Amino acid sequence: MYASSGKSVAALALLALASCAVVPVHDAVLEDSRTYVYAVRSDPNVVAYAPVEIDQAVATLRRADEVAARGGSTNEIHDLAALARDRATLAKQSAQVKAADVAAQAERQRQEVAARARDAEAAQRAARDAQMQADASRQQAVVAQQQANTAQRQADSAQQQATSVQLQPLAGEGGFRGFREQMFDLRPALVDRGMVVTLDDIAFDRGAANLQPAGRQAVLRLAAYLTAHPELMISVEGFTDNTGNAYRNEQLSERRALTVQSALAASGVDARRIIVRGYGPAYPIASNETAVGRQANSRVEIVISDHGSVTPRG
Repeated sequence: MYASSGKSVAALALLALASCAVVPVHDAVLEDSRTYVYAVRSDPNVVAYAPVEIDQAVATLRRADEVAARGGSTNEIHDLAALARDRATLAKQSAQVKAADVAAQAERQRQEVAARARDAEAAQRAARDAQMQADASRQQAVVAQQQANTAQRQADSAQQQATSVQLQPLAGEGGFRGFREQMFDLRPALVDRGMVVTLDDIAFDRGAANLQPAGRQAVLRLAAYLTAHPELMISVEGFTDNTGNAYRNEQLSERRALTVQSALAASGVDARRIIVRGYGPAYPIASNETAVGRQANSRVEIVISDHGSVTPRG
């Protein structure tokens, strides 16, 4: 009696276990479908892009397991196994299509970003080029303005030179005053030999005979007056301080005087009216003991006479 009741309890336990879970049946077709479905389900793309389709395949596979557990027909089990496999295949294909679409969209977006980056870089290059052209145009405008200013100054200077030729001859105190107004920077002085103007040492390159720009301008202004008064005679006389070799000093003084003569002649003054003399350190006008005095002694004096000739020194 006890044994019989124990068998009844065991049978009830097995029945309860069967009602709570489906025990897979070992069918080759079903096992093959199960392996395939769960292999597809393990694909991340399927989980991400075809979750509904793969869930349907798994549910169909469970129905096949349930039919097999109830002892259903082999045909129904195989049909459900095949349906589960088809739904897994559909999930796999759907996931592949959607993954490809996502990849294609991502590539399109990458290309669009790259295109925008290229457009932005091209715009930046164009902006830089435009800025460079604008800078070049401004520089050209500045140069053109400078050239225009220079041309205006030259025109003003030419006008002044044209006006200066209207000065009176040197004879008489009134003529001297008019000449002094035009040549005040050359310290014009009326002496017994005529009118004297002086080009300082700074009018020439240091230790050389080339005229500096300021010296050339002074000679040009003087040439304008002398051209307008062909009756005047000129003596260009060079001097130096007493430092260094006396012979070289005399040569330097004469070369500077010749430079002034050439500049006057190039500006239209008849060279036959000009006498050139180089005195070297002779006839100082200041002490050679100081730098200021030596600079004052290094000079070119231009003596202008209206007596037909210029009396030599000494």
